[in-house]
Amino acid sequence: MRLVTDTLIALMLVGLLGGMIWYQRDDDRLLERVEAVRLATKAIEAQAVFQPALGEIKGTPRGFALELKAEWFDHLPTNILLDNHAKLPWVDHTPVEAQDRADPATIVADSKHATFWYNPYLGLVRARVPMQFTQKQTVDLYNLVNRTAVVASDVAWDGGETRAATTKQVANEAPAPSEAAGKADPVVNAFQKASD
Repeated sequence: MRLVTDTLIALMLVGLLGGMIWYQRDDDRLLERVEAVRLATKAIEAQAVFQPALGEIKGTPRGFALELKAEWFDHLPTNILLDNHAKLPWVDHTPVEAQDRADPATIVADSKHATFWYNPYLGLVRARVPMQFTQKQTVDLYNLVNRTAVVASDVAWDGGETRAATTKQVANEAPAPSEAAGKADPVVNAFQKASD
């Protein structure tokens, strides 16, 4: 009887250790994807400044491109947090009525809301995220990716917009796979501790 009890305890400990290792590796993969999406938003923001500086396209009074174009990129920056990013529109452009918005009202990407959101009046690019198990987890992931402080009450959860609509979209054309780079930062570490 003692042998059976010891064997069961050993099996439970091995299972617990295996689960902890799997959980840590899953978190590491998420953090790598978050960093890759951050790099994608920075690449888009860089082109939003660079293209008007060339003088070939019209820019906003602050010097940002009014519209983003996929042909500006050798490899289209993608949002690899979304499994279906190739099937979704690439970017939504904020209309002039919503020019003061720092974040989209809808933070979840779907067939009506592109993988990225761009405000040409402020020069901001935000990555939308997949819906998580809870609204809090979704907002936390959005804030982690975009380094923002959005609260759930400012988010449109029904797919509509809580404020001004962001309706102008650019199609997602031939996205290239992104590679994760970089290490976790203090924001990521804080997110990990909060979700534990």
